[in-house]
Amino acid sequence: MRVLIVHRGVLPGPGRAVTGGALRAWRHGQALQQAGHEVFYLSPAAETPGGYSDIRDLTWRARHLTADRIVCVSMDAAPALGTLGVPLAVDLYQARLLESPFAGRLARAGVQYLRALAVGSTFIVTHPRERWSWLSVMALAGIDVRSDPVLVVPPVAPAPPERKTSAEPMFVTGGSSWPWHDPRPALRRVLDHLDRRGTGRLVWFGGAPLLSDALDAPESEVKRVWSLPEHPRLERAGWVPYTELLRRYGQATAAIDLAAAHPARALRISHRQVDYLGCRLPVLTSPDAAIAEDLGEAGIVTEDVEGGIDRFLDDPPAVQAMRAAAAHRVEQRYASA
Repeated sequence: MRVLIVHRGVLPGPGRAVTGGALRAWRHGQALQQAGHEVFYLSPAAETPGGYSDIRDLTWRARHLTADRIVCVSMDAAPALGTLGVPLAVDLYQARLLESPFAGRLARAGVQYLRALAVGSTFIVTHPRERWSWLSVMALAGIDVRSDPVLVVPPVAPAPPERKTSAEPMFVTGGSSWPWHDPRPALRRVLDHLDRRGTGRLVWFGGAPLLSDALDAPESEVKRVWSLPEHPRLERAGWVPYTELLRRYGQATAAIDLAAAHPARALRISHRQVDYLGCRLPVLTSPDAAIAEDLGEAGIVTEDVEGGIDRFLDDPPAVQAMRAAAAHRVEQRYASA
């Protein structure tokens, strides 16, 4: 079949930093190609050279591609794609409905999601928790949920990079500086404890959002994103190409996955979290995170940040066992088909 994937952001490639949504689209495409399907991608011109200029241009291009199926990882594009008469899978990877109150756009996002859901044939989520959170919303959009329309498709882990552990303990973390993703209190605890221990450093990958019109937020909202604290043990690596990101993960002791509690964090699994496991990194996370249910022995789920850091520093055999558990967890749940 010919499958069109519509997404936001730049797909992985040499020298490219990527967003989670683009990585999600790329992984869908890889899986479909491995299954023998012909895959095409479309994204906005503001983010990808040669992309579509507006919704009218998107529908014109999609119609002339004569796709047999469409996968949409972009909520604003779904209603227009639904007019083409082609079976449409809507990936609910973006959690804009829960994130929109931070930009004062809840009413608009609510209408946008209902319109996107109303035209979908199938819906894709990352975790079983998301399925249950969406079914009632789908009913509001007029979908008969007696026949479950939701597929759980977890993110796919990358191949593990070559392991070259740094001489000093190195912890990795990161993400976009969205208002709802504020890790600063947890990071301060990590950094203060590394100071007390007199060892270790923390590397942050990411920064200001890469997307051109994140959440359709006004300029006043964009200026309100938080910034990282100043600390001699904190390295701001910024946005780096995906291959370089995985290489740096291969040097790390463990990953720190901590942020302020938020419904999106409690419901979905991110590519960043699965990338940690794919790179055989033990993960320190909090009980509220959806990934906590899946870690098993591959990490530490606790509110005791300092105790988790101590275990990473003081118990190398336990860390090695967590690495092995991460490899096993990837094989069980996050490996490509």
